[in-house]
Amino acid sequence: MPESGPEVVAVPGVLDAVRQAARAAAPQEACGLLLGRNESRRIVLSAYVPSPNIADDPTCRFEVDPAIRLRLQRETRDGGESMVGLYHSHPAGAAAPSATDRECLYEPGLVWLIAGRGPRWIIRAWLALQDDFRELPLTVA
Repeated sequence: MPESGPEVVAVPGVLDAVRQAARAAAPQEACGLLLGRNESRRIVLSAYVPSPNIADDPTCRFEVDPAIRLRLQRETRDGGESMVGLYHSHPAGAAAPSATDRECLYEPGLVWLIAGRGPRWIIRAWLALQDDFRELPLTVA
């Protein structure tokens, strides 16, 4: 059960798009960035930006193209929405951080959506902490 913390709210279509990206990329991991805004007790995910997975072995790890991230930072620097997280899939695993994810943990405060293989590609939200992850409630509104 998710611990207390902010709630993650995805606008309609974001989770379906992440599921579709996961389905299309399998057996490799899909990945991309999440745009939105931080509110007092919730993080709103309003858009997703897919990225090619440029990891050395995309079947068991992911790496977002840094050029996409830099472009988003330029485009969002004038306020409004910003990059609040990232997403990736585990084509052969659960919707939970893997040992590899924990080794690559950076930027505390980002939301990680992880899509795990299942009948509908289950998606769970995680908050990156200094050295681990904490699950957050995830809803669509």
